[in-house]
Amino acid sequence: MSIPERALKHYLRQVKSVLPSRELKKRLIPQINQSICNYIEAHPDADMTMLQEHFGTPMQIAGSYLYEQETAALLRNLSIRKKILAIVSGVLAAMIVIWLGTAVLDIVVSQNYQRSQTYIYITK
Repeated sequence: MSIPERALKHYLRQVKSVLPSRELKKRLIPQINQSICNYIEAHPDADMTMLQEHFGTPMQIAGSYLYEQETAALLRNLSIRKKILAIVSGVLAAMIVIWLGTAVLDIVVSQNYQRSQTYIYITK
């Protein structure tokens, strides 16, 4: 693998890591990949520094695409994340309540069992 190919893969991994959604990654990474491949063909000695100078840092790329994305789409993505977080939080809270309920029930049942035991003493 040549230096430009390594730089390309490394740069794309960095860009993927800062893009917020899977949908955005699927849509943008092929476009970015093609642009970078065209640049590398024109500049075979390209390295990470040259890629970042030409295209910007991965954070700048992500920021520019998010800036261009419609506000409604961003709000929709945030809304979905909030719903998922609420559902997961609710399930965890329900699991904790059930666990505590079974623990309390176990204590109550064991105490009642101990009280209700009858002892028979045999004496001579």
